[in-house]
Amino acid sequence: MKRTVYIIAFIFLGLIVSTLVHAALEMPILWLVSSDYERYANSLLWQHWELMHHTVAVGLWVMGALVGYKLGKRYWHILYVEKRYGEKKW
Repeated sequence: MKRTVYIIAFIFLGLIVSTLVHAALEMPILWLVSSDYERYANSLLWQHWELMHHTVAVGLWVMGALVGYKLGKRYWHILYVEKRYGEKKW
């Protein structure tokens, strides 16, 4: 049970990080398009924005969940199986 909660927490962390990455990618693009709308209104980027937005969002969420799962399993193994906590410095 403890292992499952640990891995789910890492998956949740991966989803949060992927959402932040999505925002960091999307905000400058939207700022660019909205600052000079006449220039970018007919561009391929803006015409297919909704499709690209959803595709990238789903891709980032899937990657975030997978990376969170892998890291959760890895760090569970390091901390609870190998018991590598680090050496005491005193």
